[in-house]
Amino acid sequence: MTYLSVFSGIEAASVAWQGLDFQAVGFSEIDLFCCAVLKHRFPTVKNYGDINNFKEWNIGRSIDVMVGGSPCQSYSLAGNRRGSEDERGRLMFTYGNLVDHIRPRWIVWENVPGVLSSGEGRDFAEFLSTLDGYGYGLAWRILDAQYFGVPQRRRRVLLVGYLGDVRRPASVLIDTQGRRRDTAPGGTEGRTSPGVGKGTGASVYNFHQHDSRITKSDGIIDTVTGLWGTGGNNTPLCLMDQGGDVMQTEYGKTGTLRASEHQHNPIVFNRALTSRYRSSNLAATLLGDHHDSGLVNLIPGAMDGLLRRITPVEAERLQGFPDNWTLVPYRCRAAERCPDSPRYKAIGNSMAVPVMRWLGRRIELAEGIFKEVEGC
Repeated sequence: MTYLSVFSGIEAASVAWQGLDFQAVGFSEIDLFCCAVLKHRFPTVKNYGDINNFKEWNIGRSIDVMVGGSPCQSYSLAGNRRGSEDERGRLMFTYGNLVDHIRPRWIVWENVPGVLSSGEGRDFAEFLSTLDGYGYGLAWRILDAQYFGVPQRRRRVLLVGYLGDVRRPASVLIDTQGRRRDTAPGGTEGRTSPGVGKGTGASVYNFHQHDSRITKSDGIIDTVTGLWGTGGNNTPLCLMDQGGDVMQTEYGKTGTLRASEHQHNPIVFNRALTSRYRSSNLAATLLGDHHDSGLVNLIPGAMDGLLRRITPVEAERLQGFPDNWTLVPYRCRAAERCPDSPRYKAIGNSMAVPVMRWLGRRIELAEGIFKEVEGC
């Protein structure tokens, strides 16, 4: 199936649909850094630029799927909530106009859940009415990326439409084979965050002795898993306060660490570690590459409430992208000198790759089922 991606960003859809029966015929993006990523990663796919100029694009071929997530700032609960009164908010209607212009069989649109309540629901209702008037059957659902294999809560409205048929988008979004509700009790099974860290390796950290033996891999600390014990090779993690008390309450789990857990002994990074963020009540995030031995060294009372910022690679993993997907040549700089700030912004504005992969597979499945049943 051919697809046109608009508001392309760094192309979560294209990354997600690699290996599926999808072929990109064009992108639409104007952000300079995102354009640099698209040019570097997809040199043979044309970027048509500003979506407002779609009547000049002359794509010249039929499109099976049009996918994109219009800007969310005016709909987000953290934004100005001006909705469709904001120029960025009106771009979802530009998306609708482009749908009418190229008439794809399938449409996929993404935005924040705040779009449902914007303008007391009138903005989203107007958008649905517009697409319905163009002849599309529509289904929408809020999906959370944390249930698709990435370690973050990221709830987004996904709207799927099909020209002349509501059954197909409904069959994509209504998953009758969902996860069982009677999930196993916590602690009986390990739960990992793919690509960010593994719950392996780590021995003992004793605040009193300032002894840290936490292993690392590629500069990223292993996911912390605590087992009851007092230390030694058979204990993945044992945290103690200055008095020697084990900071652990459940077998198989290490309690969430807070700087105020012990009145005189907040849990913090020592002066060898740098950070841009502070908080009065949170434990430091662990980083494994600041000492000759590659070990984490935390000491109580040194720098109250210090946190490190996640790296661009970690941000990419949180969205499901390959490592260094956004490490590209930019503004006459080689890729290895690519600045972090535009990388963070582009990653944060992107769609989650695993969610888009799930949608792509569901669309393929629906295509096959309806072709077999109806012969079209």
